Amino acid sequence: MHPPLESYNREILGATDANHAMEAWPALKALGRFLELPFGRGRLFYFDSHPDDRRRRVVFLVHGLGDEGDSFRHLFPLLSGTFRVIAADLPGFGRSVAKGAVTVRLCVEALAALLDAEVDGAALVAGSSLGASMAQLLALRDPERVGALLLEDGGSPSPGKPPSSLLSMALPLVGKRRYEGFKGRDDAAVRSLYPYYADWAGLPGPDREFLSKRVVARVNSPSQERAYISLLRSAMFTTVLKSGAFSRQLDSWNKPLTVVWGAGDRVVPAESGRAIADRVKGGRFDLVEGAGHLPHQERPAAVAATIEELAARIDANFAARVASAPSKASIRNVAVESESVGPARSGK
Repeated sequence: MHPPLESYNREILGATDANHAMEAWPALKALGRFLELPFGRGRLFYFDSHPDDRRRRVVFLVHGLGDEGDSFRHLFPLLSGTFRVIAADLPGFGRSVAKGAVTVRLCVEALAALLDAEVDGAALVAGSSLGASMAQLLALRDPERVGALLLEDGGSPSPGKPPSSLLSMALPLVGKRRYEGFKGRDDAAVRSLYPYYADWAGLPGPDREFLSKRVVARVNSPSQERAYISLLRSAMFTTVLKSGAFSRQLDSWNKPLTVVWGAGDRVVPAESGRAIADRVKGGRFDLVEGAGHLPHQERPAAVAATIEELAARIDANFAARVASAPSKASIRNVAVESESVGPARSGK
C-alpha cells in the first residue's frame, strides 16, 4: 500500500531532495503512512499509532514551521496506550510533498483531508507554535470535527509581535539568503535550534543527534526551503486577515481549551498564551517549567498529562451539555402549552 520511503522520495521529490531524505525517529518508523491529497495537491506523510482502530479517541497533533511529525516522538509512547495518536508532516515539510505554493490554507485543507480519511467523529487537536493557529483554523473550518483544543506556545490572535528574525525571513530575497546561508555550515545550522529550547545541552544525546541531523537535512532540501519561506509569508498575512475570525472564535468557544507554554520560551513570551486562555470561558493556562518553545520535546510527560486532563474535560463537557438539554418529554410539554396559550393570546 505504501512504497518504501527511499523510493518514494526519489520518485516524487527528485534526486536532490532524496539525498537528504528524513529518516523517522526509530520508534516511529513502523507507524508511517501516506495520504494522496485531493485535486493533485500532493501527498501527505503521517504517523498513526492505531490505523486499524477507529473506536479510540484521536489525539491529532500539528507541528509548527520548519518541523515534522517526529517532533512529537516522545508523546506517542506516553499517549498511545489510551489514545489513537496521529501526527502528519505538513505539506512541503519532512516527507510530505506539496504541488504548488505552500500556504496556511493548503496546510489546513490537508489536515482536514486527513481527518476526513482517518477519523470518525471529533478529535482532540493539539498544535505547536504555528501549528496552534492551524488547529484553530481547523476548528473554524469544521467545528464538529474538533472536540477540544490544546494550543502550545502559539495561537491567534497574539497580543505580541512576531520575532524580528522571523519577520525578516518573510522579506523577498532576505529569507532565501538567510536560509541558504546555513548550507555547508552544519554547526551554524545546529546552533539555530538553541533558542527554541530552554536547555539544548540538557536534551538526551539521541535527541540532540537526531535534531542536528534533521536541521542539516532541512537546510539542504530545496523543497523544504521553498515550503518554509512560502508558509512563513502566508502565515504573516493570515494572522492579519483572520484576526477578527480568531477573536470571535475565542470569545464564543464553548468546548475545552488549554494553552500550554514553556516557562523558558525565548521565541514568544508566555504573556501571549495567558492572554489567549483568558479570552475563553473555562480556558486554562499551564506554564511548563524547564521547557522552551517546544514543551512536548523537553517536558513530554507534562504535556501528555495536560492532554489526558483535556480529554477528561471533553467527557465532562459532553455530559454537562446532555444534562442541560431539554428532554423529549419536556419539549412535547412545551409544545402542548404553546398550542394551548396561543389561541388565548390571539383572542380567538
